[in-house]
Amino acid sequence: MAALLVWSKLALVTVAAAQTERHVQTNGIDAGNCTSFPCASIGYALSQSASGDRIVVAAGQFNELVTIDRDIEILGAGADLTTLEPTFNHANQAEGRILTINTGLTVRLSHLTMRLGRATVNIDQFDGGCIHSRAQHLALVNVVVRGCVASSLGSGIYQQGGSLLLRNAVLRNNGPFWNSGNIGGGLYATSTAVTASNVTIANNYASTGAGIYLAGGSLTLSNSILGMNFGPQDSGRQIFNASGSPVLIRHSVYSSEPGLLSGPGGFTIDSQSLAGSPGFLDDSLDAPDLSLRPDSQAINGGRNQFYTNAGGNLADDTDIAGQPRVYPGGSIDMGAYEYQGAPIDLSPPALRIPAHDAYPVPRSGGNLVWLARPDAQAYEIQLAPISHLATNPFTNLLLDTITEELSVALPNLMHFRMYEWRVRAWHGDFHGDWSEVRRFTTNSLIQPSADNILYVGPGGTGAATGNQWSNRIFTLADALKWAHLHRNDGLWSEEEPLQIWVTQNLQQPSYQAHDLVGPFGGHDSAFLMVPNVQVYGGFAGTETSLDQRDFQANRTRLTTSVARHIVISAGDVGAARLDGFLIDNGSASGSLPIEVNGYSIDPTMGGAIYLVDSSPVLANLVITGNQATSGGGGIFISGGQPRLIGLEVSNNQAGEFGAGIFNVNGHLTVINSLLAGNSGPLFGGGIMNSGGELHLVNSTIADNQANEGGGLWNIGTTSTIHNTIIWGNQADVGGRQFHGVGNALTHTELDHVLIANEPGDIVEGDTFTMGAALHQDPQFVQADEGDFRLTDSSPAIDFGNTALYVAAGGVPATDRDLAGAPRLQGDAIDPGAFEAPGAPSDQIFHDRFQ
Repeated sequence: MAALLVWSKLALVTVAAAQTERHVQTNGIDAGNCTSFPCASIGYALSQSASGDRIVVAAGQFNELVTIDRDIEILGAGADLTTLEPTFNHANQAEGRILTINTGLTVRLSHLTMRLGRATVNIDQFDGGCIHSRAQHLALVNVVVRGCVASSLGSGIYQQGGSLLLRNAVLRNNGPFWNSGNIGGGLYATSTAVTASNVTIANNYASTGAGIYLAGGSLTLSNSILGMNFGPQDSGRQIFNASGSPVLIRHSVYSSEPGLLSGPGGFTIDSQSLAGSPGFLDDSLDAPDLSLRPDSQAINGGRNQFYTNAGGNLADDTDIAGQPRVYPGGSIDMGAYEYQGAPIDLSPPALRIPAHDAYPVPRSGGNLVWLARPDAQAYEIQLAPISHLATNPFTNLLLDTITEELSVALPNLMHFRMYEWRVRAWHGDFHGDWSEVRRFTTNSLIQPSADNILYVGPGGTGAATGNQWSNRIFTLADALKWAHLHRNDGLWSEEEPLQIWVTQNLQQPSYQAHDLVGPFGGHDSAFLMVPNVQVYGGFAGTETSLDQRDFQANRTRLTTSVARHIVISAGDVGAARLDGFLIDNGSASGSLPIEVNGYSIDPTMGGAIYLVDSSPVLANLVITGNQATSGGGGIFISGGQPRLIGLEVSNNQAGEFGAGIFNVNGHLTVINSLLAGNSGPLFGGGIMNSGGELHLVNSTIADNQANEGGGLWNIGTTSTIHNTIIWGNQADVGGRQFHGVGNALTHTELDHVLIANEPGDIVEGDTFTMGAALHQDPQFVQADEGDFRLTDSSPAIDFGNTALYVAAGGVPATDRDLAGAPRLQGDAIDPGAFEAPGAPSDQIFHDRFQ
C-alpha cells in the first residue's frame, strides 16, 4: 500500500511542479525553446527543458533514439495517435532502443505508443528494447509498448531500482522468437517496487518470464489481464518471480495452467481474480485487438479503489483507447480497455437431455434439450458421431426462438452408435464458449437368438440384429459393447451364459476400454471381456453347434495397429471365456494408465491380454508377435484364478519381466500349452511368477530366452509342474530352464517332467522338489522351425502320469492335445503339449501354427 500512496502523491507533484510546457509536432522546427513554436523532435525539446518540465507531443510518428537525463513528463495525444519508434538504417533495421533513462530521475510518460525498439548485440545494446531505465520514479500511464526486442533482459521495458508505475498500459508482442536466452519479454524489473493497475500483458515472448520477470523487489498487479504469453513450458510464461517476496495479484484475469506463474518468490492471488480466458475481441498473435468482447469476464471485474490508489482519477481518466475509464452504472473493468456498454451473458448453456452417456436414445423422434442463456439471440448446435464433432459436424443449426428451455429434434441417426453434442450461444456477431460435450448411444437392433447366441462377422445380408448368421453383426467390438451395456439386464447368467460366435476374419478393437467411447478408440481401445459372456472364434458362418467349429481351419484374428492391449478382463467375469483366436501385434507402452471397471490398467503390461483380479478361461488361442515395454508381452496377470487351456504363446517380447506370461499374485493354471520363442532382457523368458501360484500341466516350455530364468523365473510363488517338458531355453546368467529366487515363499514341485539338468539349467530357490524326471533330449520334430511335437523315438512317450492330468481337470478320453490329436493314445499320457505317436499330419500342424 505504501508504494501506491507514493504514486498517488507523485502524480500530483509532477503536474504541479511543471515549470514550462514545451511542444513537439511532426511539422515543427528544432529551433528556439519549443514554447511559442513547436519543435520537430523530442530529443531537441528535452535539450531545451529544465528539470520538471512537460513535453507535449502532438499526433504523429517520431523516429528517435532519446536519452533522458533530467526529470521530465512526456505527454502524447493518445496511445493510438502518438507513436515513438527508433531510427532505421538503409536496410530498414532499427538502430537501437527508443528511450534510455538515466539514474535517479523522476519521469512520467503518458498517452503514447512506443514500438519496434531494438537492443541487440549488433548495436552493442542488450537490455531494454523500448525502454532502458534506472529512474528513481518511472510512470507509464496510457502507454502501449509493443514489438520491441532485447537480446538479453527486458525486450519491452528494463527497469533497475526505484519504483515503476504502470496504469492503463499495454505490453504486447515484445520479445524475439528467434532467441532462446532472453528474459522478461514484456518487462524485466530488478530491485524495483512495481505497481501495475489496469494493465494488459499479452503475446510477449521470452525464454523465462515472457510477460514479466521480477528479478528483485516487489510487484502488485491489480485490475489487470495476463493474456497468452509464449515461452518454454514451466518458464513463467505470464510471470516469473525470482524475488524474495510473493507477487500480489488482485482482481485480475490470469491463467491457472501449471507453469504460467512460476518462480521461487511465489504468488498471492485474491479470491476475486479470475482464472481463464480474458475474452479479447481478437486474440490473434500478429495483429490482436485486446479490447474486450461484450461477454468478457473482465467486464466490471476490477476494483475502483485499486485504480485510485495507483493515482487514477475515475471522473476524468480515459482508458488506453480514449474511452471513459468507467462505463456508467458499472465498476472498472480489468485490463487497459474499458468495455463501453452493459455486459452480456454468453456462458456455455447447461445441457439437459439426453443425460451424459445415456443409452438407449431413439434414433429419430427424440430431442436435444438445454437451458437458455439470458442474453443469447441464437444457438449453434453440433451433433456428430464420436470423435468427429469438431472436424465433421453431422448438423450445424441456428435457432432464433428464445425460451427458458430449448430443444431441437434429432435427425435420423445410425443405430447403436455413440454420438456427442454441444451447444453455444450467440449474440449478434459474438458467440460464447461451447458447452460441455455430452455423449449418448442410439438404440440398437441387436437381439440374441433364442439360444442366447450373437453371430458376428462380415458378409451378413440381413438387418444386423445378430440373431442368426444372415443377420450377423459386423464387428466383435459392437457385440461386446452391446453385451457390456446390457450386462445387468438379466438376459444371461453364469449358468446360461451369452455366447458370441465370430467367423474367420480380422477384428480390431474400436472402443476405449475405460468408457466404451469410440469407434477409433486409439491407444486405449481394447476388447473388454464381459461377465458370463463366452466369445468363440473360428467359424465358417454356417455352423449350428459349437462342435461343428474348426478354429484351426477358420482362423479368426484379433489384432491392432494402435492399441496397447488387445483384450482386457478386469474384475469378476464369472463364466467368461475367450476361445479360438489368433491374437497378435499388441504393444503395451506409454505412461498414462486408464481405469477399467475400477481397476488401474498399466499401459506397459500385457501386450495381447491384460487380466486383473479376473478368472476367465482362455482356450485354443495363438498369442504371438506381441510386446510390452515392462512385462507380459503376451499375457499379464494380476490376481484372479485364470485357466489357460490349449494356448500357443510364442515370439512375444517384454522389456523387463515375463516375455510370454507375467503373473503377479495370480493363481494360474496352464494346461496343454506351448510357450516358445519368447524373449526379454531380464527375468522369465517363458513365464515369470511373482507371488501367487502356478499349476503347469502337460505343457512345453522351449526355446525362450532371458537374462535369468529363460524358461521360468519364480519369486514367492508356489508352483506345481507336472507332465511338462522344459528344454532348450537360454539365460545369460543362470537358470536356463528354471530360476527360483531364494525366498521363504518360493516352493516348487516337479513331477513326471522332462527337464534339462546340466550346470546352469536349474536354480532351485528355497524349496525345490523333483519327483519322476527325465533329463534327456525330448527329440522334438524340428525345434528350429517351431515344431515341438515329439518324434516316434522320443523318451518322453508314455512318461507322463495320467492321474495328474485328471487332477488338473483334464478328461483324457475326450481331450485333444495342442495340435488337435487325441490327448491319450498310449499306456499313459505323454508330457508336454503334444501327444505322440499318432500326431496329425505335418499339413494340419502347420495350418495350426505357422
